[in-house]
Amino acid sequence: MPFTFVRRATFDTLLLNLAEKEGASVLVGNVVAACDPQRGTVTMTTGQVIKALYIIGADGANSVVRRSYPENVYSEENWKSKLATGLEVVLSRSELTMDIDQPNIYFGFVRHGYSWVFPRKDEVTVGMGGLNCENRGAFARLFTDFLSSLGCPNLPHIRPRAHPIPYGNYLEVPAFGRSLLIGDAAGFADSLLSEGLFYAIRSAELVAKAIVGNGKPRTLAVETYVELQRKEIRPHLEYWDEKANILFSGMSIPVIGPLAARLIIGRKKKKLFARISKGPPAYRISGAH
Repeated sequence: MPFTFVRRATFDTLLLNLAEKEGASVLVGNVVAACDPQRGTVTMTTGQVIKALYIIGADGANSVVRRSYPENVYSEENWKSKLATGLEVVLSRSELTMDIDQPNIYFGFVRHGYSWVFPRKDEVTVGMGGLNCENRGAFARLFTDFLSSLGCPNLPHIRPRAHPIPYGNYLEVPAFGRSLLIGDAAGFADSLLSEGLFYAIRSAELVAKAIVGNGKPRTLAVETYVELQRKEIRPHLEYWDEKANILFSGMSIPVIGPLAARLIIGRKKKKLFARISKGPPAYRISGAH
């Protein structure tokens, strides 16, 4: 089965255009400065206040909506304790000494995380992600070491992009007041390979089902959504929590680490193939460099 990549800017634009086609009002250039989840209002940096029956927080790992929640619903300390950093750079194929025709995943270059090289048409995407608390202050050096191991020249001129990644810090109750969180805003990403696109799309579907499942806005949409995600998303996240704990806790042990990787990731020949588009448990990874 083919492994297909898509540019996020292209994919996100497609989704935005589809939403607008279905009647959504798109406010380009407006940024949300504050949110009142109980009143159902968001305040823009322009001073404009928008009120809605429900607010859907789809604003990523740095979610303004989530940070408006009270401490008994959202613990910033817990969120940060399991927050990861991702570093990524796009290189031309001529900048690597190795030929990449399939996705490759590497363990051992970063603590409680992994590194990757993904092929594109004329380029490759090289990245690394790991828990902040396990690699504090070391990401730049670790990423440079990884690039060096790939035989990448001109290291001082490479400037990777960094972004936060939920890595096991999903909210127990991803909703409060008139607001509901989806995707990275709720911490919906698995704690093994940090796959999040499946959860973003699926949680969006569950929110839509909770709010207008009967053709009318539901008065109990928040409660319905919390229950739906508890049944359909949480089991997958808990499943990968267990696997990630086994893998990463054993990586530092010479024999147990590689054995855990083989049991969890799977090993066959020398090439790596990972299928994640359909969500867990559809990871099919055979082999690792």
